Amino acid sequence: MKYIVLLIVLPLLFAFLSMLVKSHKDKLLYLGVIVNVALLFLIEQGEYMIGGFSKPFGISLVLDQYSMVAVVLINVLFLFTIFSHYQSTKKYSTVLLTLLAGVNGLLLTGDLFNLFVFLEITSISAYILTTQSKKYYDTFHYIIIGSIGSGLYLLGVILLYGQFGNLNLSVIAEQLNHSANVMLPLLLIFVGLAVETKLFPMNGWVKNVYKNANGLVGSIMASIIASTILFTFGRIINAVYIDTFFYNMIIVIAVVTLITGELAAFNGKTMKEILLYSSIGQGGMVTLLMITGFIFPAVLIIINNGISKLVMFSIADNLSKEDESLDKLKGKFHNHKTLGIAFTVASFSLIGLPLFLGFYAKVNTIIGLFDVNLLLPAIILIITIVEGAYLMKLNILLWHPGNEGDAVMPYEDEKRTSYSMSMILLMCILSLVLFTAGILPEQYGDTILGKPLLNDTHTEYLIDMKGGM
Repeated sequence: MKYIVLLIVLPLLFAFLSMLVKSHKDKLLYLGVIVNVALLFLIEQGEYMIGGFSKPFGISLVLDQYSMVAVVLINVLFLFTIFSHYQSTKKYSTVLLTLLAGVNGLLLTGDLFNLFVFLEITSISAYILTTQSKKYYDTFHYIIIGSIGSGLYLLGVILLYGQFGNLNLSVIAEQLNHSANVMLPLLLIFVGLAVETKLFPMNGWVKNVYKNANGLVGSIMASIIASTILFTFGRIINAVYIDTFFYNMIIVIAVVTLITGELAAFNGKTMKEILLYSSIGQGGMVTLLMITGFIFPAVLIIINNGISKLVMFSIADNLSKEDESLDKLKGKFHNHKTLGIAFTVASFSLIGLPLFLGFYAKVNTIIGLFDVNLLLPAIILIITIVEGAYLMKLNILLWHPGNEGDAVMPYEDEKRTSYSMSMILLMCILSLVLFTAGILPEQYGDTILGKPLLNDTHTEYLIDMKGGM
């Protein structure tokens, strides 16, 4: 049985049932997510044609080592997100199930038009989720920019179809030659994906949407959707020939996004501002790695960022109001030491300190980019210092109550900063993953490198380097 298609079909089925049995829709959400994770143990790698037609006319679902890593990461993160924020899920159970089908479709489809369909499913689900803040103008702004991006993507797909007569990505890659004029359609597709990848200048919607998001929506946007789009971008950009001008243009955009995102995070005035701008910077870094062909470190960065941002956004939700200045957060972790440790581990891994997954990812990134030129790794080293400065400052502030003798926090704030046991347990598990991946990188590296990731042929795989030792 082709279990792979069930990763898309079952969430849609549960979403439909949740509209018929509204009193049990939250149970259907949990069941649907658990079943999807269970299916991960049954699926096998390969290309599956759905609908009884052969390639390129049939619906193609591709599960290679690259998409296997992506599907496992996204579905497990989705499971952790739902159970960490179960208080917030009931109202959005149907939307969340639809979103799960959309992100799995994006990761598995081998057809550019079906990718557009799943992109729309994912985007519409995201639009609905952002209405939880009741800041409808911000959602409208997001819809407008997202619709422009979707329209440009669809136009690029139409132009590609006019040239090649099909939209199967592997068939297009086989037919493509260096003289083919695909720059315009690829540019349109790139701009369309840049909205969700949060690349400059298509990331204007991010600030207000993220800063007003609760823990559930913030985690989904910064961790699950962001990681899915980056995986999708990597699949497309490494399947086709990119001419020199387009190649250099994407590198410039990625570097600008990385620098501006991290500098904005350094100057952030609230906790959520710091995290959202950091997400923009990470998107720029992954894009830079994908376009230069360093797939393995790019995947490591996505995994590290996805897990870290889920932990940090989840903890930040109850810890900080959207407009609360950093000074008012002094000593918050004194009454939440377990979650404070989880947050600190996630932030240290995001920086790339030794003993954490982020170090393994950053070292692979920097060493790999020396093969391109000396400027790119130098930029990433400098940005890593900037990133370390603002995240260390944030950790010191959250752990240190202020001047000696100052009260840690008034009792009234404790009501707002209460956490469920499920969140505490799940955040600790994720932080433990970041730590064990740093001290035992060969276990995680061997899993990811079971087969080559796309066309990555020149990355230094530092499997034997354990947490910097």
